[in-house]
This record gives sequence, structure tokens and C-alpha cells, in this order.
Amino acid sequence: MNFRLSRLAAISALLTSQFSATVFASDTVNINIQQAPLSQCLQQLNRQTSILVTFELSKNKQIQCSPVYGKLTAKQALNALLHNTGYVAQQKENNHFVLLDENTIASLPDMQVTSIETIEVYGKAVSRSSSPTGLDLSAQETPQSISIIDIDFIQDYGLDDIEKVLNNTTGVYRYKYGTSDDTLFSARGFYVNDYVKDGMPAGFSSGQEFRLDSTVYESVEVLRGAAGLMAGAGEPSATINLMTKRPTRDPLLNLSAQLGSFNHKRVDIDASSALTSDGKHAARIVLAYEDQDTFVDRENKEKKVFYTQFHSYLGEQENTEARFTIHYQGLNHRGLQWGIPLFYDNGFQVKVDESTNLASPYAYQDREHIGYTLKLTHQLNLDWELNAAVYYGTNELKSIFSYFAAPSFDMETGLGLLGQDASFNDKGTVRTITASAIGRIEAFDREHQINLTYLTNATEYDSLSYEERENGERVEYTLGSIFDKNPAGHLPKAIFNTQFVKKAEDISEDTFAISGKLDMSDALDVVLGIKFYQYKEKRFFQYLNFPASDEKSDDNGSSKYLGLVYSFTDTVNAYASYTDTYKPQFGMLNENLKPLNAITGQNIELGIKASLLNDDLMINLALFDTLLKNVGEVIPEYAEQRPVRYREVDGANSKGFELEVSGKITENWDLIFGYTQFNLEDQDGDKVNREAPRKLLKINSLYSYNDFTFGLALQWNDDTKVNVRGVPGIDLELPLGTRRGALLDTKEGHALLSAHLGYQVTEQLDVKLHVRNLLDKDYYDTYGFVPKKRGEPRAFNLTMNYKF
Repeated sequence: MNFRLSRLAAISALLTSQFSATVFASDTVNINIQQAPLSQCLQQLNRQTSILVTFELSKNKQIQCSPVYGKLTAKQALNALLHNTGYVAQQKENNHFVLLDENTIASLPDMQVTSIETIEVYGKAVSRSSSPTGLDLSAQETPQSISIIDIDFIQDYGLDDIEKVLNNTTGVYRYKYGTSDDTLFSARGFYVNDYVKDGMPAGFSSGQEFRLDSTVYESVEVLRGAAGLMAGAGEPSATINLMTKRPTRDPLLNLSAQLGSFNHKRVDIDASSALTSDGKHAARIVLAYEDQDTFVDRENKEKKVFYTQFHSYLGEQENTEARFTIHYQGLNHRGLQWGIPLFYDNGFQVKVDESTNLASPYAYQDREHIGYTLKLTHQLNLDWELNAAVYYGTNELKSIFSYFAAPSFDMETGLGLLGQDASFNDKGTVRTITASAIGRIEAFDREHQINLTYLTNATEYDSLSYEERENGERVEYTLGSIFDKNPAGHLPKAIFNTQFVKKAEDISEDTFAISGKLDMSDALDVVLGIKFYQYKEKRFFQYLNFPASDEKSDDNGSSKYLGLVYSFTDTVNAYASYTDTYKPQFGMLNENLKPLNAITGQNIELGIKASLLNDDLMINLALFDTLLKNVGEVIPEYAEQRPVRYREVDGANSKGFELEVSGKITENWDLIFGYTQFNLEDQDGDKVNREAPRKLLKINSLYSYNDFTFGLALQWNDDTKVNVRGVPGIDLELPLGTRRGALLDTKEGHALLSAHLGYQVTEQLDVKLHVRNLLDKDYYDTYGFVPKKRGEPRAFNLTMNYKF
């Protein structure tokens, strides 16, 4: 680092700035600056954005800055923290600003203002980012569609878990299908299965991701399209990057309390501080407790969250960072219900009170997630950074779940429905190690980036399922009338004396990726990379006393990534990207009980990104074309067997476009508008994945007036087609489905509106009111094969936040 001292004393974290990604003044980032003396605020800004501010120490060491939170450009953040300080910032270079007294700046000749001697920093530290390549790229420089849901948006709209966050994200659709209250997400017609924590694949298991509480995250980034070189194998849908909260050096204490519909109660504590006087060591702790009933009788959810992260700058030069994170979440669900039947025995649709719960008194589901992460970052110099990380996580699920048999009960009396309880015990363990080096090199008088990343991941998953049997037959019970308040209240507790399913999976993954950004000209950048992978899998499956399958398989190869970004102006980019897609199908067996070959294919995306209104408003228009091969399809005659058998089909082609407009329309009006439309067909022109809507619209609008904020959110999707089980002897006049014995029924699209009202009572205290399903829309959230569940009726939450 070379610099020239001047007659101005400079206070800036020049060394610690090496640990932040290179963020230019026009780039939008998540800012979290606490109120403190101005010099400390500028150090916080430097760490979070890499911009350098020089100023005269003697005149401002006692001045307090304004706190700044949210998704802002570095320049906006600087102006915001200077509010009411008596200082203004003058930009000298891209990332270099000088503070001037606003009372004297007007009297200075232009020559004096522009010729003030300052510290000049030659070069800025490179840093690995969470982009799809790991390169030091901003969202606008990334040749794919990215949505960033920051902490302000999460709080403004009351999104307390990842499911709700994703349900408010452009292009992402939530599909609930009933079993164990499971949820799938899709984007561009394909299922989302890639989750990343702080840019590192976390290898979640057992469907835990969407259950995680959002209180531990600073933001959620959604990269749509193929995962590129970021998350390893996956579908060309979306990659979810969960960015955790980090410690602050200045004291932070936020308290939050909620009350709401259905006995909803919640408290949150978020505290952070430096642990030593020199600020080298700091910690953050987040605690949350939630308890609530639902609109369904006898259903209750209890959630406990503990999160802490320790952060240290190591060494005399502070050029090494260490982070250690512990994350725990327990989610206990009592009275968990599968839903209600679709049809009466005469083929008419079942219509009962929305609060009906057919689960036995013993139904429950307990989920536990524990994760440990250690990350090390070492800055060799301004041009090279080394990273290493270790993740270990466990996910456990224990439950008793109530099923009911195919509809055979009477429409008049509601009698005749049969049910059964089953017990499930699942445990997943994940171990991930990554190591990377990112650096800059000079060639042909231009500066380029290169990133080398190695990843090894091992996932173990064990599942045991039990049911009650007598003489080899399932013990079923007869429910009371479905019209009664508690049809299953009289049932005895099942004796789980028979293990009917045992599953075990052991999957290992080793990948090595090389990626780079080539600065071809002032207007053109090329992003490219290749990933080499090797997968090994062992799988055991046994159903009752049938012969067990015990298989081993492996797969290896490579996938490529190529992106072009052309800058028409400083604010408008056009991009094109090509990505190989790759996903093993170890869980899918062919008719010979052998694993299917991996899904392969190509994903092409063309788009335009524009930053308007002084970088306050971002527009992203993307066209995409994805073709997959070797896609597993259920063989109808094996659909009801265990395990289900699949065959490979070539051709699942998704073509469509996305439009996202996000940011500030005016100083007081924030808007996120997202619309997605696509067509997804197989090689024969038949539609596939029909449970994913082809048109999806999401609008979130927030307006501020004095101390009030007013928000509305709209979600709409068109009709979808889902598999339903027919009623024996009844012609429902529905087309054949894709499962054996299933029919295709229409799940009607619907529009949901929610409202939000906020009031800043004092500088420390604010109150928010969230109203979900504002118009009390009657709709089915779950609809498929056997059961259906109504969506939540109108409900409200009142939140009070106090910041010390």
C-alpha cells in the first residue's frame, strides 16, 4: 500500500478496509452503521464499503453521526451518516471523498476546493464475494438475475422465516403438498435445491432450509438460473444465499416483541459489541422465542432460536480475520395435520370449516437444526486473499403423523373416514470444507481477476419409519364425523411395532473450480470458469421384509460457465451467460433399482441491468432458455411401489422472461415489482412440472410520510395443474395425471394482498402493524393427491422494536 500524507490528519481503517469487498461509491450494498463519533462511523463505512474519507480530526472528533441502515449505495450511506453533522462530502475519485465544512465550502474558490491535498490510496483490496463465481463482482456486474432481500425489507413486511422471505421474492413460487407440512420452491419451472450460507454451500438436509428463522440473517440473496460455479450441482432454478448477521464494534442492543392473531407471541433480542478496547474482537448474539396457535383446532407451533458469531482481527497488521458461528433452532409443532380429503365418496368437493383438524391427539413434529461454522480470511496484499471455511451441521426430525385413506365417507353424515398414524425419525449430518484464493493479475495493460476454489462435502442421512400392524396388516382407525369439532379426539395412541421403511444415504462431493474476470476493454468484461466434480454415493433402502437394495455409484465430469457484460454507460449493462447444468439423481432408481444418470443440460440467459435515479432504482430484464436431459420420470406401473421406479427422458425446456424493478421511485416511495412468465415442455411438447405456475407477479410497495410508513404487497399466480387421487367408481371428468391412478385437477390461481403500517414513535422506538391476507381471501394453500389445506385467513401481527 503506497500513500502520500498531507496537511490533513486522516482517520480511516486503511488496513481493515482490506477485508471488505471492493465496493464502489455507486454500488448498492447492505449498510449497518451505528450512531457513534463521526470518526468511528467513517471507519464502519470504510469496513463495509471500502470507500476512503479524509478529514481534519480536530474539528469533528466530538461530532456524532446519524445511524444508517438498509440497502444503499456507498455514496448514499456517506451522505446519510453526515446528516446534521455540519459536513458535506466531496468526491475526489471513485472511492475517495473529502469532508468539507458546509459553512465554509461556499466561500472557497473552486481551485482551493478541488486542490486540497489528501491521502491517496493506490489500489484496493480484492475480496471473495458471494456471486455465482466467487469473484469480486457487484450485482450489476454479475451476468445473471439477482434479487437481494435485505433486513429492512424483512422487518418492514414482517417476514419471520425463510419461507416467507422466498414467498415474497421475484420469480420464486411456493408449492405446499401436504406430507409432513412439506414445502417446495420453484423458479422458472424447476425446483430450488441449492442453499448457501455466506457464500459457502451449507449442505442442508431434511428440508430444513425454509424453516430457518430470518432473525439471524442480514439479507437473503436469490440468484436465479443455473448455479454456475457457486453451489455445485443443482437445478437451473435459483440459489439461495443466506447472509448471516455479523458483529458490530459499537454497542448494539435491539429488543422486539410481537402479539398477533391466533395467540401469536414472540420476543427477539439482538446484541453486539466489541469485546476488547482496541476493537479487534467482537461478538453478536441473537435470541428469539415464538409461540402461536393457528386457525386450525389444536395446532400449535413453538420456536426457539440461538445464534452467535465471534469475529477477530488477528496479527499486528490485522490482515487475518476469523469468524466462528453457532446457530441453533428448535421448532416444535403440535397437532400437525395433513389436511382434509379432496372429495366425498360421491365425487363432490369436500367443504368443511377451515378450523377442522383430522390429526390424532398424538400428532406432532419436532425439528432441530444445529450448525457450526469457522471461516478464516487472510489478506496477503491488496491483490491476493486466501479463504478457508469449515461447516458442520445436523438436522433432526421426529414426528407422529396422521394419514387418512382414500375418500370413502358420506357427504351427509361425514362418517366413514379411515386413518392411520405413522412415526418418522430422520437425521442428517453435513460436513463441508472449502478453501479458495482470489487475486488480481495484470496482462495487456489491464487488470483481471482469478479465483480458485476447492470444496469437499459429505452428507449422511438416516431415516426410520414405523407403523402399527397386526397380522401383517396396517391398523387403521375410524374417525368420527368430519363435521364434528374434534373427529379424532377419541383415538387411542398407536403402538409402533413395525419398522416399515429404513433408508440411509451417504453422499460425498469433491469439486475444484477455476473462474476469472477478464477486463477486455473499458466497456466489456468476460466472466468465465470451469468446475471439475466427483460424486460418490451409497444408498440403502428396505421396505418391510422385502429384499433390501444396497447400492453404490459415482459420477465425475466438469461443467462450464461463460458470461459477457457490456457497459453501454456507467448505469446500463447488457449481459449474456451460458451455464452447464448438472444434478445427480442418486435418489431415483430405474426399474432395475440402479441410480439414474445425472441430469445435464444448458442454461442461457440474456439481460439488461440499469441503475437509474442516481442509483436509487434498479431494473433487470432477463430472457432465459434452459434445456435439460436425463430427467427422471415416474414409471406409472411402479408409482405405488417402494421404492418408486423412474425412467430417463430427454427434454425439459423452459423458455421465458423476468422483469424486476427495485428501489426508490421517489425519495419516499420504495417499490419492488417482479414478474415472471415461461413455458416448460418436454421433448414431445407436453407440459411438465405443471404444479409450477407459468405466470407469477409480486409487488411490494412502501411509502413514507413523516414518521409513518404505509405498505402494500400483492402476490398473484395463474392456475396450476396438480395430481389428485380419484374416487373409486366415480368419473370426475378429469384428464389422467402423471402418477398411477392419479388425475390432473386445477389448483386455481389467486391474488393475495397484505398491508403494513409503521410509526416511528421516538428515535429508538418504532411500531409496525402487519395484516396478512387483507381481503380475507378463501383459497387452498395445499392441494394435491389426497389432502388439501386452506390458506391462512386474515391475520395481524403488532411489533414493537426498541433500539438502545
